[in-house]
Amino acid sequence: MTEPLVRRWLDEGKALAGQKRYEEALAAFNHALQLDPGNALAYGQKGHVLNGLKRYEEALVVLEQAFHLGYTSGWIYAKKGYALYELNHHREALEAFECAITLGYTRGWIYAKKGRILYEFGNHPEALAAFDQALRLDYTEGGWVYAKKGLVLNELHRHEEALTAFQQALQLGYTRSWIYGQNGYVYNELERYEEALEAFNNALALGYTEGGWVYAKKGRALNGLERYEEALEAFDKALQYGYTRGWIYGQKGSALNGLQRYAEAAEAFDRALQLGYVRGWTYAKKANALFELRRYAEAVQDFEHAIKRGYTRNWIYLKKEQASLHDTSPK
Repeated sequence: MTEPLVRRWLDEGKALAGQKRYEEALAAFNHALQLDPGNALAYGQKGHVLNGLKRYEEALVVLEQAFHLGYTSGWIYAKKGYALYELNHHREALEAFECAITLGYTRGWIYAKKGRILYEFGNHPEALAAFDQALRLDYTEGGWVYAKKGLVLNELHRHEEALTAFQQALQLGYTRSWIYGQNGYVYNELERYEEALEAFNNALALGYTEGGWVYAKKGRALNGLERYEEALEAFDKALQYGYTRGWIYGQKGSALNGLQRYAEAAEAFDRALQLGYVRGWTYAKKANALFELRRYAEAVQDFEHAIKRGYTRNWIYLKKEQASLHDTSPK
C-alpha cells in the first residue's frame, strides 16, 4: 500500500516542480519522505526544489542525504553544484559540476557556470572552452554567456572576437551598461576611437562609471581623436572618482602636450612616473614637453630614458640631437 502512495507523491512533486510551483512540490516530497524516510530519489527532488526556493543551505543538507542513500547520478551532482555556486563556494561547485559532466549530465547551464568560475580563478583558456560548450548546447541565458565570453576574450587579447561576442550579447537583449564599457575598451585597443567614444557615452548614460574607469577610458578615446580639452575633462572626472592610476596622468600629460600647455604636461608626466607608470612612452612625452620649455638638459636625459626602455621613434632621436645642440649646461 505504501509504495503506490510514495510514487504518487513523487510524481505529483515532479509535476509541480516542472511548473515552478516549488512550495507545493516541497510539500509533496515531504509527504513521500514521511511514508518512506529512506527514499533517495525523494531527497534528491527535495534538494532540487529547495534550490528553486533559493534555500541553498537546506538544499545541500538534503542532497547530501540523497548521496548517503546511494543516489549518485550526474543530475544530483549538478544540483549540488548549483547550490554551492549560489553560496559562492565556487571551488567545491566546480568539483561537483565536473562530476556531473563525467557522469554524462551535460547541460548548457552547467558549462556556463563552470566558465564563470574558471574566469574568476583566472583560468581564461578553460573558461572560454566552457562558455563555447554552453553555446554549442544552445544555452545563452539571454546573452549573458556571450557577454562573459567577451570578457574572457578581452583577457586573452583577442579583441576582434571579444567585440563580436559583446555584439551578440546586445543583440540578444543583454543590454547591461558594463558591456558598453567593455565595448569601448575593445574599440580603444583597436584604435577605433569614434566607436569607443560612443560606447563609453552609452555606458555613462546607463549610470556605469566603474569608479571612474569609464571616464578614464573615454579620455583615452578623446585623446586618440585629438579632442584634448574634452579629454582633460574626462581624466579630471576619473580622478574625482578616485581613479588615480599612473597611466591616466600619462594620458593627461599627452592631452596637455597637444594643447601646448607644456609646464602642466611635464608635471602630469612626473606624477605618472611617481605612480609607477614607468614606460618609454612616458619619458618620451615628458621629454617633448621639456624640450618645448627649453629645458634641454632634462629633455636629453628623458629622451635617453625612453630609448633605454625600447621606445625608439625617429622624432625622439631628432629632438634629442636638437636638445643636445641647445644644451649649454656644463658637461
